[in-house]
Amino acid sequence: GNDSASSHCCDAKQHLPGSDKAGYRCCPLDQFARGVVCSSLGKILADGECVCPFDMIEDANGLCQDNTPEPSCKSGLYEGKCYLFKVSDGLFGPGMGGQYDVVDESRKFGKFRFCKTEACSGRSSINPRDEFRIYDVHGDGLTAQSSGLWMTWAPQSPMETTATWRKASRLAITRWADGKYCLSQVFDAFANQQCFPMWVVEVPCDIRAPENNCLWSESCSC
Repeated sequence: GNDSASSHCCDAKQHLPGSDKAGYRCCPLDQFARGVVCSSLGKILADGECVCPFDMIEDANGLCQDNTPEPSCKSGLYEGKCYLFKVSDGLFGPGMGGQYDVVDESRKFGKFRFCKTEACSGRSSINPRDEFRIYDVHGDGLTAQSSGLWMTWAPQSPMETTATWRKASRLAITRWADGKYCLSQVFDAFANQQCFPMWVVEVPCDIRAPENNCLWSESCSC
């Protein structure tokens, strides 16, 4: 209704958002009031109305979605796919003490995923302004040491493994010269321009999957 907040009571699992102008309504703890309708979090309250932030739009389900246009050129990298990291003198993988380094034994290279969430279930492209964390799928191909772990990269320190998403480093990546990409740490809203150049090569996540037969065939409908 349009009465003051003092005339309403909500149970313990609800709260009372709204304003004298737009009215009040008991809503679940994870929602805002939008007039007499409860709306999901992710919106902001403006003049008594729940609206999407200026850089987002509301979809058909009432959820706020990113309104940033896709760049005209694709990065070629995607969340959830698997990649090798290659530098001029070898492949990147876990070495001694859980630190990542260039490895010279053919089966010790790492296999990595770019993950925007801990579940790593998305399939969106990875753009230069996107923040992600790196999941080590393969690890040490000889002993399985460090497989199934996350990558951490502290300032002025080598890249290492960590067991939890929460401790994994926030990273970004951009296309670079000579067909390379450049991996960077995320600090101070992307203010740091230093990055680590390398080649990123897509590989099958499952080397036993039948779909791998289509890997090089543009005409295959697999």
